[in-house]
Amino acid sequence: MRHDISWWCYQGRVEPKRLIAEAKRIGYEGFELVPEPMWDMVKVAGMTIVTHGGHGTLENGMKDTRNHSRIEDELNATIDQAVQ
Repeated sequence: MRHDISWWCYQGRVEPKRLIAEAKRIGYEGFELVPEPMWDMVKVAGMTIVTHGGHGTLENGMKDTRNHSRIEDELNATIDQAVQ
């Protein structure tokens, strides 16, 4: 079984370098919802970025049709980031 850890649970509670090192040490293979500025640190540690937010916020989501065009643009940009 492969395990990952959600970044947001520890954000602001544990220094990022320590969080990454300890997660790696105890056997986690990747992180979910890592802020983009931390991506390189996760990759350098040999871990995977498992998930990333697709678009803005849940409060301004797909339920409101006025957001559809903006969200489509945000999702396309996020997909491009994931490919890189």
